[in-house]
Amino acid sequence: MERAGTLCAELAKSGLGELNLSTGRDHQEFVPESSIINAAEAAIASGIDALITVETDTMQSNCYLSLRSSERIQELMKKPGFRLVNNYWMPFHADAPARKQEADLQLIRKGCEQVFDNLVVTPHDNLSACCGLTLEHIAEMRLGRNDGSNMKELFEAQADDFLKYWLRVDGPYAIIENVMGDAAPSYLDGVVHGCQACAILHKTPAIRSKLTEVYQSHIENVLTRFEIARAAASKSVLNQKEIAHGA
Repeated sequence: MERAGTLCAELAKSGLGELNLSTGRDHQEFVPESSIINAAEAAIASGIDALITVETDTMQSNCYLSLRSSERIQELMKKPGFRLVNNYWMPFHADAPARKQEADLQLIRKGCEQVFDNLVVTPHDNLSACCGLTLEHIAEMRLGRNDGSNMKELFEAQADDFLKYWLRVDGPYAIIENVMGDAAPSYLDGVVHGCQACAILHKTPAIRSKLTEVYQSHIENVLTRFEIARAAASKSVLNQKEIAHGA
């Protein structure tokens, strides 16, 4: 706990505003629940918002309920800046155990808000266009090697990638439904997470072929909606600044 406090104090001095922590059945094979709680407590004590995301449990695990019932977590939940959420889990192996979850189609049919908003530095000093669960499996999300001076250049190199605009406004699940039509369910069976759909979209030859065939007919519609959404977001930010200035 002392080390967590020291690290969070340094992170706060460096300007970190939020610490996101993930845990669950798979995570806890390597990082115990107590370490996650230590990190969250240290973050809140240092003035950093903390979010703990718990992957959906299997029929045999109860990681979320265990955290919820922890007295330390109960105390954290009384403090501003702390959140505990239960999130969808996605399999990376065919023999992965089933989870207690059903797909929220309304949620996963939405556009991906990470694209063009995030710039991720990976542990190997590479830059990625998103922090999604499947980013290491999608070559198009890897922007290049970070040398400390080229982050802006690599980020802006995405400007000609039409598929990223499409992902932003519609999301991968809806794109697959759109372009694959009646065949879409066979590709989306069992999908419960947007990142899962994104990997399928990028890695499935039949879907990639169809995208290449039809994308030009979608350019005008997609880019128009992208620009409208961006203008609306800019106006919202401006209004918030005016309200804050007036206050």
